[in-house]
Amino acid sequence: MDLDLGVIPEVFYDLIGRIMPGILILFCVSLVVVGPIEVSRFVLWNTLDLNIWMALIGIVISYFIAIVLTNIWDFFYEKIISRKKYNDKKDGDSVDFNIILKQDPGLASRLIKLSAEQNMCKAMIVGLTILSIINLWIWFSGSSIEFDDRFWLIIGFLISILSFLEWLHQLKNRYDYEINNFKPANDKS
Repeated sequence: MDLDLGVIPEVFYDLIGRIMPGILILFCVSLVVVGPIEVSRFVLWNTLDLNIWMALIGIVISYFIAIVLTNIWDFFYEKIISRKKYNDKKDGDSVDFNIILKQDPGLASRLIKLSAEQNMCKAMIVGLTILSIINLWIWFSGSSIEFDDRFWLIIGFLISILSFLEWLHQLKNRYDYEINNFKPANDKS
């Protein structure tokens, strides 16, 4: 039996970089909208008759939520805050990913995984920031949810945002390290 292992990193990218953060953000939306106590009651006491179509729709919605959130990150952070242009490398400084894939498939898989994890962090940072702002707005507009619930939700979101920022920084450093230490086979240095 021959397996095409070339497709596995791309599937993991979609799973780690898009579906997982989308599902987590959808869950956090429910926490903000109805409150943590109601969500826990629902999870503990209700049996949800989940069919395959509901699961597929949830996965598709999660996928697109992560794409939108990552694009928001790319726009605000990479274009406005850091003022970084996408093609700011000089000719010869970048390595074509296909060369890496051909010469070192293990490195290519690691780079895809690191990229997926970076994507997840970006989506979670943007999503949790937006949800924190919405949570504050609901809280100050006289929500029926208790003070403690809104307060701890904000604290949890802020801790998560800081954790994802640190993780993203570590992932970027690791990605840069891997790329900078790759020497193409035709490189004489």
